[in-house]
Order: sequence, then C-alpha cells, then structure tokens
Amino acid sequence: MLSHTSTAKTLTTLTMAIPSTTVSINEIIVEAKKIFVDGQEVNQDLIRKIHKDPSIQSKFRPLDHDGDFLQFKDPDFPNYNANRIAETNFIAAAGPKSPRIIDFFKNTVFHPTLDIHEIIAIGSTLGSQYSNRRDLDFCDYMISMYPDSDFNFFTNDSEQIDITIDKCTGKYQRPEFSSRCFPESIIKSELTIRLDKTEGSESKDTDKPQIKKINVTLLPIPDGGSIKLAEMKSNDPYYEVLWNLYQKYLTQLIVVHCAAGVGRTGQLMLTFELVKHHEEIAAIKDIDLKAKTILDILNRLRLNRPALVFTSTQLEHAIRSADALYQYGLKNGKFLTDKITDQECVKAEFLPTSKILDSSPSDKAEVEDLEACKSKECRVCLRP
Repeated sequence: MLSHTSTAKTLTTLTMAIPSTTVSINEIIVEAKKIFVDGQEVNQDLIRKIHKDPSIQSKFRPLDHDGDFLQFKDPDFPNYNANRIAETNFIAAAGPKSPRIIDFFKNTVFHPTLDIHEIIAIGSTLGSQYSNRRDLDFCDYMISMYPDSDFNFFTNDSEQIDITIDKCTGKYQRPEFSSRCFPESIIKSELTIRLDKTEGSESKDTDKPQIKKINVTLLPIPDGGSIKLAEMKSNDPYYEVLWNLYQKYLTQLIVVHCAAGVGRTGQLMLTFELVKHHEEIAAIKDIDLKAKTILDILNRLRLNRPALVFTSTQLEHAIRSADALYQYGLKNGKFLTDKITDQECVKAEFLPTSKILDSSPSDKAEVEDLEACKSKECRVCLRP
C-alpha cells in the first residue's frame, strides 16, 4: 500500500528533489493509457461473467434508472446506488433524480452510522424534483428551482425533505418557463436539510424530524467531461476550491456524485488520490512502474464501483489535474504549517522527493530555502 513519507525522511532527502533525468507527464500518460481498461469494457466484461455464472449476479445491484452500470451491493447503502470506496474517505453515488431524491438524502446526509456533511456534485444540466429525463445530470437541490423561494421541497407517500438554502454563491442560468437550470461557474451552497414524516403517515410519536447542515460544491462539468485543471490559469478559482476540498477529503467523508456516479465522479476521486500519493509516484524512476502504480490506485478505487473513470480521456485529465493541483499546493505553501516562532522556520508536512514534471526555478528556490533552514540546526529539520 502506498503511504505518505515521514516528515523527517522528506526533509533529509530533499536535496534529491531535482533529479538529473526527468520523465514528462506525457510519457506517463501514454504508458498509463496502454494498460487502462475503459468503464464500458469493464461493465461489459462483468455482464459476460454473469451470463456464464448467474450465481454471482446476487453480488450486484439490479440495473435501474439510476444508471446502466453494474455496481456491487454495499451493506452501508442497501437502498441506494452508492458505494464506499476502498481505503478512501469517498462515497461515490448516482445523482438524485425523481423518484429517488428522498432515498438519496436518507442514505447519505441522514445515514444512521456515517457522519456526512460534505457533497461534491458534478454536472451541468439540472432539473426539477419532478423530472427524470435522461439528459439531466440530477435534480437541483442546491440552487433552488424557485426564483421567489429559498427552499426546495421533496415528498413521497410517507416522508418529505425540506431544503433551506442558507447561502448560495456562483453563476447559473434558468431559462424562462424552463424546469432546467444550467450552472455557469462553481456553485457553493450551505444547506439546512430537514427530514420529516408526512401528514397521515404511520409515524410514531418518537419519530422526530431530523435536521442537518451540509455544504455542497457544484462543479459544472458536462456528461462525459473532465476537470481540466492543467489547462486553467494559475489564478482560476478551481485551484483553490479543489485544494480546499482535497484538504477536507483527507479528514472527513465526502459524497461525490455526477449522473451515474461513474465517469466524472471517478475522475475527481482519482485526481485527489494521485495528489495524496504524488510523492511515491514521483520517486519511482521506471516509467512503466509509474504508470502501473497509477493504474493500481485506480483499480483499488474500482473494487466496489467497477466503472469509475469511464474513459481514457478522464484518466489523462486526472493525471494532469493531480500534478497541477499538487504543484499549486507546493508553490503556494499549502503543505506547510505555521512557522516555528523561536527559530523562524517552517515544518514541512508533505514535500516531494522528486517530481512528475520537470522542476521549475521556484522549486529550486523551495529547496534552497529549506536547506538554509536546516543549516541553522532547526529543531524540526534535524530531529531524530
């Protein structure tokens, strides 16, 4: 299993951060694509296996309107198309559409044992709670379909969900007389969600309403698309938003969904995992082994949700975006904690032993700064 390098080891090997020979990210992507199996082929292979051995079908959820991709049953989510992803803090889910909207919230936000306060939604075409059109990514629960109201309202025969939008920032279009909404920028919403029994339902006196506050980040990526961080300017808001989400991901559960919870969802998850393991991948000298390590990470993500990262293009942009996000964190001091007050130096938590990309002058400056710090016999740098 890949793991973070220790702080002490990172600092003592920092002089190796600029290797004499470098491998371009393009070469890594070429090799990774050679051994990548796209989500459609993975799905078809599972279907063939079920035809050969029908006894294994019980391990999978039935195909339904949540998507056309086979997903393993998950004991944490018996009533919704969602999976906990192995060795991560991710929960991958299908986007909520009618009539499964209440099921989505009951199985995520109001999960009986999992503490969930953060959702990343990825989509560019949102619909009302009454729509189940296949061209929609999911229903709009974070912007509000009603211009004159600050809440969304969803109900079934026995339960209802009330969503109060406490705060919503970002740009979107809602054409007149249309039930669809089109986000034009990152949307960040703070929601208060109330789950209650409907009037006339067979509720008990002890069935009190459940109320929870959550944060939702909506990334306006179209179906089949990818987050292309490496193609964005360094001051694009995507960098800071994704960095903050990555930091949250390291310490808390996050639900990620697009429409089917496979392609765009998988690309974001792989991006964050590659940032987390950037050092280990960068330290590998053999290009084929670098590519294999990336695919090993992807295959681990796919253990419970086999079609994650649906296309080779999404794989490519996950690799490029991960490197771009890592370099953003490095160059902006995001991996460093507070200064040591008595010696005016910093404690490095996560610095590279080498780079996937060619080292830049700013990287050399980072090395020189920390070497200068070490030369002062810093109690952090030289600790056992």
